[in-house]
Amino acid sequence: MFAMGSCYGNTVLIGVPLVLAAFGEAGSGPLAIIVALHSPLLQPVIILLIEGARGGGGLRPTLRATGAALVRNQILLAITAGLLWGLTDWHLPAVADRFVGLLAAAAGPTALFALGAALARQTVGERRAHAHADTAAMISCKLALHPLAVWLLAGPVFGLDPLTVAVATTRAALPVGATVFVLAQGYGVYVARATTGVVISTALAALTTALLLTLFGVTAG
Repeated sequence: MFAMGSCYGNTVLIGVPLVLAAFGEAGSGPLAIIVALHSPLLQPVIILLIEGARGGGGLRPTLRATGAALVRNQILLAITAGLLWGLTDWHLPAVADRFVGLLAAAAGPTALFALGAALARQTVGERRAHAHADTAAMISCKLALHPLAVWLLAGPVFGLDPLTVAVATTRAALPVGATVFVLAQGYGVYVARATTGVVISTALAALTTALLLTLFGVTAG
């Protein structure tokens, strides 16, 4: 869970509106690729590690438990359903399309409200010193080391175009994702530290992302 909190950002709820506001429609291409690969690549690895640590019954039981968890994962199911729908030429009737559009517009605010309500029921922080150190290290990795690593790889190492580098680095600088809290709560591990990481990193990210966008030459308006 520490590893996930260190590299799993709030890509959809915060990242999508932030990138579109900062870079416009031109930033939607690189962001769409990241969104499509972000959860499907990271979540199976994290779930496999958790199931392996919990099971202790060998490789096959761990793989079965991981497969069952992935099949029930709503985020991965939604991404898969969207990709499959995109491969078809089907179109919704106009009335249904408008209704789905209204639901889609309300999804972000509703999800943030639900996250806030769930976090309000959790205790932020733990009394043990090592728990505070864990949380501070996780937040530092997410807001500083992760975007730095992405910038180095996307720019100097792979030589991607400036817009893609800026979008990828900005996405990497997002706060700890709500999914980290959801997964921690679902497995009953690292819940307090995940809660603290989400809350504090979200508050700090308002400053760090603003600084990062300034460095990329993005100004308000």
